[in-house]
Amino acid sequence: VQEFIWSDYKPNYWIINGRSYPDTVKGNNDPSLAIDGRVRQPVSSLIQANPGERILLRMANLGYEQHTMQMMGIPLHVVGHDAVLLRSATGIDLSYMAHNIFLGAGEARDAIFTAPAFDSGAVAGTDGGNRYNVYLFRNRNFFKTNNNGAPGLGGMVTEVRVYENQLPGQVEPNQLFGV
Repeated sequence: VQEFIWSDYKPNYWIINGRSYPDTVKGNNDPSLAIDGRVRQPVSSLIQANPGERILLRMANLGYEQHTMQMMGIPLHVVGHDAVLLRSATGIDLSYMAHNIFLGAGEARDAIFTAPAFDSGAVAGTDGGNRYNVYLFRNRNFFKTNNNGAPGLGGMVTEVRVYENQLPGQVEPNQLFGV
């Protein structure tokens, strides 16, 4: 076993669920992500929501660096730290609202947000004919939102898409519609 030399640790590529943006928003088992016919990370990080729907995000930092995750335009209700509900020993609610969530190395956070109303003046695209608005969920550190300094958005970024027309209920985990 070779000892790890921390002074040699210089990461330059960041991911969410094993993908970097724009691959984070591609569908599950997207064939464009295949190498030798196999998709290495088949599960998308795209978040699809109906207006008013409550969504739980579970964030886990499995690396050695700190990260500050941010969702502009949608407040996050932080309800858990390291898989523990934020309540005191006497049951007092210790949860809090935030737009930025700090994650130290090895830490986890649980946050709930309510998808905002669809804004017909801010349409970003369509999935299967259903128009949507986009809110970015990303690392606040700009260097970690690109891939090794490459131009354009990449790295630790995914999208929350809020749809004009009601999406059906999921019948299986990580089910996506129209992607």
